[in-house]
Amino acid sequence: MQRIFLGHARVGDEVEMRYEMTSELVDQYVRTTGDCNPWYTGHSPFGGPVAPPVLICMQHSMMLSEKFLSRGRMLISTDASYSGPVLVGATIIAKGRIVANYIKRDRQYIDMEAESWSGDGRLLIRDRRSYLPKYSKGRGE
Repeated sequence: MQRIFLGHARVGDEVEMRYEMTSELVDQYVRTTGDCNPWYTGHSPFGGPVAPPVLICMQHSMMLSEKFLSRGRMLISTDASYSGPVLVGATIIAKGRIVANYIKRDRQYIDMEAESWSGDGRLLIRDRRSYLPKYSKGRGE
């Protein structure tokens, strides 16, 4: 599939990704962030290791990169709502849709709404995020 520049995204464009929440993904997150909650790699009250909630949300940005070239993009804001824990090993289906493409203070913004669902149909997370598709310091800089 030919990817296009995120700035050319149109309202209604959709992206989708299916993946497994592996222990390798969790380990990489823990090493990178230093967030080493013992529930991520060992026993938890939910029957086994759980994925860091932010890691699931981060996959929404990864999903966007499947369809759009996004070198230089900057995440401006995100508003996420989590519905419950995700066990390591779970299959996740993530879907997103471009809901706005607008100019504000002489900069282009792209808004995406995304959801992640478990393989058995349970909603895991819903979020809305805003991006600058191409970051620059502004006029004259």
